[in-house]
Amino acid sequence: MYTCKVDKGFTNLRKEKVMDEAIKIALAIYFISDMFLNLYKKYLEVEKLRLENKKTKSELRYRRKH
Repeated sequence: MYTCKVDKGFTNLRKEKVMDEAIKIALAIYFISDMFLNLYKKYLEVEKLRLENKKTKSELRYRRKH
């Protein structure tokens, strides 16, 4: 832990700064994780479309031969 001076005003000011920084860090983590979640959702959509496209191509090949 850190040490604070006896002055209550200084202690309260320091606690407020620490809380402000903690809130900023928490918000940054939230927004970054939200951004990665959205990217992952888009990746899953693209992967799903790719698999559907691959499936239809193989079905078309099967239909042509038979």
